[in-house]
Amino acid sequence: MPIRKDETSGIWQVDIRVPGVPRVRCSSGTADKQAAQEYHDKLKADLWRQSKLGEQPEHLFEEAALRFLHLSEGQSDYSTKLRHVQYWRDQFRGRAMRSLTADEIVRALPTHSVHKMKQPTPLTGSTKNRYIATIKRILSLCAEWDWIDKPPKLPRYHEPDVRVRWEPPEVITPPDKSDAPPLDAGCGRCRCIDWSSRKRALFPFAATSRFGTEECLDYPRRREIWLRTCSSVER
Repeated sequence: MPIRKDETSGIWQVDIRVPGVPRVRCSSGTADKQAAQEYHDKLKADLWRQSKLGEQPEHLFEEAALRFLHLSEGQSDYSTKLRHVQYWRDQFRGRAMRSLTADEIVRALPTHSVHKMKQPTPLTGSTKNRYIATIKRILSLCAEWDWIDKPPKLPRYHEPDVRVRWEPPEVITPPDKSDAPPLDAGCGRCRCIDWSSRKRALFPFAATSRFGTEECLDYPRRREIWLRTCSSVER
């Protein structure tokens, strides 16, 4: 019997036999007999085409996303990838990986970040690139698993050339004036300027130096370090 009704749950069960394919028994997930019969017929037709015509079985986005997350376990950015996968799952739930196109993915990209207590803000190109990188990796893995022929080519949005590193407030708090070297430190060119300001606190991080070092540098030297730091970031 192709379908039968479970007396306990009322859900129709599917039982399919196709020559050359292992027997398939699963739940249709519905109590509607007509819908269950349609599911049975479609599944049987797909199995027949795989057996007789050599077609590859279709794999849904949920399968690829779950396998991708298993491979990403233990990585430092796992929580970010999980957030991206949750977003893409809402966009492509129940879709076959082979059916996804570059145009659909670009149109489905998020455009604004949503905050509970703030107005939505437009996403930067960097954030969009992170979302694209996640689904691009999923598609690349599907190509390696022979689930798709080749991944679609996705765009890359412009990102600023400046590298930003976020530090907690207690780290960038300016040190006490007592940390500065004496006016005559013996360096011959020491110009000890009291930089008790935010610029004085941020300069060592931009120049990858330590507090107290910049006091022993005259202005041209400090400017040279700043320019070299910016140039290295641009490269």
